[in-house]
Amino acid sequence: MYNTTVTTGKVKLYLNVSCLSYSEVHSNTYNIHITEKIKNSSIFRITFEDVPNYKNCNKSISIDMLYPEYDVQIISPESIEYNTPFDYCIFVKNTQEANGSNIILTNLVPDNLVYISSDSPDYDNNTWHINSLKSNESKNVTLTVKCICSEDILLNITVNDSNTNDSSMHEKVIPVKKPSITMNVSDNSENITLADKLRLNISIANNGSGKSGNIDVTINMDGSIIYNNTIDSVNSNESITVDYESLINKTGKYNMTLTIHDEVFNITSNKSIEFDIKKPILIVDDVNAHVNDSVNLTAHTINLNSLDNSTIIFKVNNLTITNYQIITDRSSICLKDFIIPSNWKKKNYTLEVKLYKKGFENVLSGTSSINLLKLNVYSVVYNVTGFPNDKITLKAIITDERNQKVDTGIARFTINGITINKNIYVKNGVALLEDYVIPSNYRGPKYTLSLVYGENNIYHSNRNYSTITLEKEESDIDITNTTFIRRENFTVYARIYRKSNNESASGGKAIVKINRKTVSPVLDVSNGEISFTYPNIPASHIDCIIVCYSGNNILLASRKVVGINKFNYG
Repeated sequence: MYNTTVTTGKVKLYLNVSCLSYSEVHSNTYNIHITEKIKNSSIFRITFEDVPNYKNCNKSISIDMLYPEYDVQIISPESIEYNTPFDYCIFVKNTQEANGSNIILTNLVPDNLVYISSDSPDYDNNTWHINSLKSNESKNVTLTVKCICSEDILLNITVNDSNTNDSSMHEKVIPVKKPSITMNVSDNSENITLADKLRLNISIANNGSGKSGNIDVTINMDGSIIYNNTIDSVNSNESITVDYESLINKTGKYNMTLTIHDEVFNITSNKSIEFDIKKPILIVDDVNAHVNDSVNLTAHTINLNSLDNSTIIFKVNNLTITNYQIITDRSSICLKDFIIPSNWKKKNYTLEVKLYKKGFENVLSGTSSINLLKLNVYSVVYNVTGFPNDKITLKAIITDERNQKVDTGIARFTINGITINKNIYVKNGVALLEDYVIPSNYRGPKYTLSLVYGENNIYHSNRNYSTITLEKEESDIDITNTTFIRRENFTVYARIYRKSNNESASGGKAIVKINRKTVSPVLDVSNGEISFTYPNIPASHIDCIIVCYSGNNILLASRKVVGINKFNYG
């Protein structure tokens, strides 16, 4: 109180009731040194003791504790895509005057993120350890992660101060961009037939803002899964194509369901396809042809798009046709230039076509007929002229309706409807019978000669006609009676005969002339003889006797004159 210098006494420092330290007073000063870890704000008490020199006194000192405070910022993209790596940065700043130490940040990577990397060696196992952080000092860590789910990302980072056991939480939500998946299918089901390949072009488009998850593609046919595959994620505004093909090997109705499913975002799209596979039909065309013709054997299919890679067999009466070219064009089948065998004799032959290709339930077959047509035949029979007993040649030219020479078959000749009993084999368009002898009893003058061509497996029958004309021979007359008596009856006898062989004439007419005057009526010639009696010849003499013969079918007319010198007078 007198403002004098105190040079004695002892000063003590208390915290609560505990004396932390003390010091002797020297020349009005004291020094107290303490080392004490103070975790909270505290009140210290200083006492002065120097009895009896001075009265004891004390004074309280309030000490406020300074703590660090941490400002945490999370820097990240505004939104992220599924399964796509991205970075986010965590900034920590000590905003107070007190220094910080042993700071631990936990739960930096939530469960729906996959950790990839970090730029800080102090990060480990979802924990970032900061050894010290001075006042106004900041530190950061950048994490590279990717999202593995469809939900938005909730970052909920905990900051722990081990000195104060205080903790704080810092949150941020990062939206996950959502995809929008659509499916479009193009297919050939409208025009498909048995043994074709069903082709599907499945276009999967993502019209959303974010990447999709892996997509399961499933094709279900009549209750059975025939295709299942998982494709990679589809980026935003991109599409991916899945091609599928399958051989159709059964007829009937098909019900198909196509499904795409994004399991991550729980997106499903379906499309149904229905089609009917009708039973194919093989139609074989009838054939009308002649033996030796070259024809195309044809068939066509219904309800079948393609004949590619088919096995095709043609059969006739169950015998396979070989060594011929078979060509196909879409639904048409053709065996080229088949030669109708010359030895075929039936009217109809069964033509069968069998077809098989991969995908058929059974062999496809169809039948028709090869109908043999016969050609019309035309003949020209040559006229013949001859004498009875002559050797003659009977000949005919035979052609068909195509003006081709007939080179097969049997013909016969007939005369007046009577068949000559000998088969004539037609060769090179000619029917020929040589050395035929005209019967001696033929009297003619004309006989009908006909050719009969017999029907066979190639040709129709034919008949045509001509004439055998018998030529007439010379006749001769012998007057056998040359004696008469005047004024008595006179009989003229004459024999008429074939000059070549002395054969008596049969038929014909004759007259008798005396002195060139006809004296007889027309006489019939019988067995080559005539006779005529001239009554009571008045003439004193006869210049000549004449017999005139008219001829017949085989004999020419003739005339015989006997002169006066050849007659006897009575």
